[in-house]
Amino acid sequence: MGLFLLCVLLFLEISNWRDGIVIGRLWVGRSMFWILPGIEDIPFVKPWRAILVKRTILSVIWFVAAAVITRLAILIFCGKGVKIMNQNAAYRVKTDGFHGDLFCPAQDAYPGKALICFSGSDGRFELTRRLAAVFQAHGLTVLALAYVMEEGLPDQFYHVPIDTLEAAAKRLHDMGYEKVGLWGISKGAELALTAGSLLPGLVNAVAAAAPISTVCQGFTKKKGITLLPGSSWRFHGEELPYTSFGLKKFPLGHVLQKSLIARELTMYDLYLPVVQKPNPAAVIKAEKITGPVLLISSGMDTMWTSELAAEQVMDRLRQHSFPYFCQHLRYDYGGRLFVPVEFWMTKLFKGDRGQNREPGRKARMDSLTKTLEFVSQW
Repeated sequence: MGLFLLCVLLFLEISNWRDGIVIGRLWVGRSMFWILPGIEDIPFVKPWRAILVKRTILSVIWFVAAAVITRLAILIFCGKGVKIMNQNAAYRVKTDGFHGDLFCPAQDAYPGKALICFSGSDGRFELTRRLAAVFQAHGLTVLALAYVMEEGLPDQFYHVPIDTLEAAAKRLHDMGYEKVGLWGISKGAELALTAGSLLPGLVNAVAAAAPISTVCQGFTKKKGITLLPGSSWRFHGEELPYTSFGLKKFPLGHVLQKSLIARELTMYDLYLPVVQKPNPAAVIKAEKITGPVLLISSGMDTMWTSELAAEQVMDRLRQHSFPYFCQHLRYDYGGRLFVPVEFWMTKLFKGDRGQNREPGRKARMDSLTKTLEFVSQW
């Protein structure tokens, strides 16, 4: 939710300060339109102090409004067009070693196969469940998995145990599913590729949307975004090697400046050096995945360098003569939230709004078709 709150807040604040400075001061102060016969002496232009005080007060009001709008939108529109069928079972960390909900289709179109899906750094399990419902509606058994922000799990993206995913994959195999695949987006794509490389045999396929090619530094979003001195992941009690951002603190001012210019949330500059010059020990060893790999990226993704990262993964697979099917689906449209579901928050990114709205939607829906074809070929 924090990511979307920031996006909504950016839109409100841009409008707020644009109205005060560009319109209220510059246009009104310089345009001949506001020189009216007979009332030339009436001061339409407010002094800078009055403008700054008013806009600062409105900034606080808009922050509260953004939080309310985001929460209401999630509750009302998050699942628009998606009907969740009754899941067969719910699993929790305390009793099962992982937190997940199992979605079984009325008619199994992919017998013997199951998909574990998870979302990104938004950390919200509700989006994961919506995604699971989409795949379920197409006849696929899906386990919606939470890896943070739920009972028994970390509340930050720091030393997150991959062991919970291992427990989930083992449970599905024990239930009779011969092939278990992973589907993740953004931070979840990092998890999918990393877990696939660490769990040969248990994980039989990986689909990664908006991926990255290295294990990244951990962070928390408790009070804004704070970088933490360690890895995002751990496995069997051991911290995984990671690529550091090389910064003492999160560059909030720089991110906001770039986002205001781009008119969408972007951290491209933060992640570019991570992908271009990763810690060699932290590069994800995708060649160890024992099954096919599908990578999905958009050329309009400005959050991080997913297109470049996907090509790096493909190059690595080719260099190691990867024996399984591998493919990089690169789309020209679609923003950061490249999810195969009608989801209003995709429009917070330029790749899915304005003239890009329909091409972006078609690209995301095409990725669903291609993913299902990918599943059928396991």
